[in-house]
Amino acid sequence: MIYLLDTNTCIAYINRRNLSVRERLNALSPLDVALCDVVKYELYYGAYRSSRQQENLATLREFLVSLSVYLLTVKRRRFVVTFGLL
Repeated sequence: MIYLLDTNTCIAYINRRNLSVRERLNALSPLDVALCDVVKYELYYGAYRSSRQQENLATLREFLVSLSVYLLTVKRRRFVVTFGLL
């Protein structure tokens, strides 16, 4: 089973806010954990807008190195963008 992470779960893991999230993800194989490109872009957006930009970008790159990132098709991207504007 592959777990597709959302942005909030990634942030909780990266910032060490939730011990149960960290324990659960650390117990899984990196092959069983992924995120979609929209989540990746949201994480980069947050890192670039932060006051500790370089530190957060380095942490984010370290987090992403072992994860698969699924690309959405153009048709699905339009849905996500439309849904986000509602």
